[in-house]
Amino acid sequence: MIHEFIQDVSKIEVPKTFAYVHYYTPDKLAQIASEEFQENYLKNTPLQDLEIGKMIGVLVVEKKDGKLGYLSGYSGSWNNPNLKNLFVPPIVEEEKWEELYRKEIRKINLLKKKELEISTSKRYLTLKEDQEKALENLTQFKQKIKEELAKQKAERDLIRKKYLLENPLDLSQKLEDLNRLSSLLKVKAKHDLERYLDNQQSQKKRWEALEKEVKDLKQNQKELSLYIRENLYKAYSFLSYQGKRKNLKELFEDSAHAKKFGTPPSGAGDCAAPRLFQFAYLSGFKPLALAEFWWGPSPESNVRKHKQFYNACMGKCEPILKHMMQGLPQEQNPLLASLGLEKQLPILFEDPWIVAVNKPHEFLSVPGKQTQDSVYERIKNMFPAATGPLIVHRLDMSTSGVLILAKDKESHKKLQKQFIEKTIQKKYIALLEGCLNLDQGEINLPLVVDYFDRPKQKVCEKTGRKALTKFKVLEKSPLSTRILFSPITGRTHQLRVHAAHYKGLNHPIQGDDLYGTLKDRLYLHAYKLKFTHPYTQEVMEITAPCPF
Repeated sequence: MIHEFIQDVSKIEVPKTFAYVHYYTPDKLAQIASEEFQENYLKNTPLQDLEIGKMIGVLVVEKKDGKLGYLSGYSGSWNNPNLKNLFVPPIVEEEKWEELYRKEIRKINLLKKKELEISTSKRYLTLKEDQEKALENLTQFKQKIKEELAKQKAERDLIRKKYLLENPLDLSQKLEDLNRLSSLLKVKAKHDLERYLDNQQSQKKRWEALEKEVKDLKQNQKELSLYIRENLYKAYSFLSYQGKRKNLKELFEDSAHAKKFGTPPSGAGDCAAPRLFQFAYLSGFKPLALAEFWWGPSPESNVRKHKQFYNACMGKCEPILKHMMQGLPQEQNPLLASLGLEKQLPILFEDPWIVAVNKPHEFLSVPGKQTQDSVYERIKNMFPAATGPLIVHRLDMSTSGVLILAKDKESHKKLQKQFIEKTIQKKYIALLEGCLNLDQGEINLPLVVDYFDRPKQKVCEKTGRKALTKFKVLEKSPLSTRILFSPITGRTHQLRVHAAHYKGLNHPIQGDDLYGTLKDRLYLHAYKLKFTHPYTQEVMEITAPCPF
């Protein structure tokens, strides 16, 4: 289960602290482990066996004898028996789980079978069809009664008008007779409807009894499934470096997903990283360095590239790994460590109504959960007399460049209207990984948030919002492409996903920690913004020189 290094790694410095796994570049040892595992174990695995690829993880560990080795694991399931011995086992092995709850699983299957037998039987389908027809006939019968009553009322109204014109001596008696007739006809209509319903009652009872049987079978399945699921959450028990255990239910108790749906996210605990740490702790190994990479074809929606390293996901893994790594010497989240540190906020333009700034990279547009320092806070302090929301639009934390703010509510409203109506022209400059074989064009890929791996976005034709980007190549070299992006829409991470996704340019922006390879910065800069001034109506063009 543990793999020995093939090359001599004795002279490579062992990391003293573990990297922050949600934002890091794999350590040299972890990179070597990844390369060796790919070359010696995965290279001969036919990629066509995988409909979509797999996230593979390697964990460099110090064994009990002080020597180094590494473990390997994968996320999800992989139905290839030839590879099972290469990887650490799941937290809960499917075969053992099925054996433990064989009785309940068998009962669920029997309930499903019986439900299917009833719901597809001729008797059920006939009664269902008869009931649907009966409801349709009832609607028609009610409509017929309603129309008949309306017709009778119209006839009485004509008679009433005639009486009023003729004004006979017994007018009041005649009008009273008409009212009495009206009441009698309504009572008759009510009795007719009751008789009709009585005639249908026998058939309705047979249908309701059969439908209740199906509903009871479904409810029993649900209760058994819930029982198994609750026990499954308890079985997913994770060790920390300090030897403490917590299960899935406990770890996700305060998560947004649990608060919304009452359960941990689907698939939580089945990612490579938790499996690797668990096996290391159970074996008495000390974790030193982690690397996770994608192996195989890209999925349709998410940005994944063969052999590309990726950070551990947030939605499913963050609560688990936070617990599992307690007590293990770790680096601080580098984003929080450097956020706003000594960042200057140059003013590009300012008048009584608006202010334009050149936002630095790795700096928030608005306050975050863990830091207040942001463009919003800085401008609020610079211009204390300013009113209104200030922020008209945003840039990703990692993106630098032009950002417009409004000093009053009316300016904010007018500028926001321009953004909504897409009359503002935005230009971005970026450096892409590799040489793009196109000169210009457009990318039209709808985007939606990746709920289980926020803040990442993914492509989705069904639920995604329209996202359109035009581009023009400015300069090329064998290893890099300088490009001008003109986004028509303004979706979160739009340019980053459109650049990286295989249906887009298939060339990530350099330094993209979410969709590409982490570097000293994200090489994306909001270069120019063209808009109409909210008060002077002057067409303005504000630029921020590209820093790369």
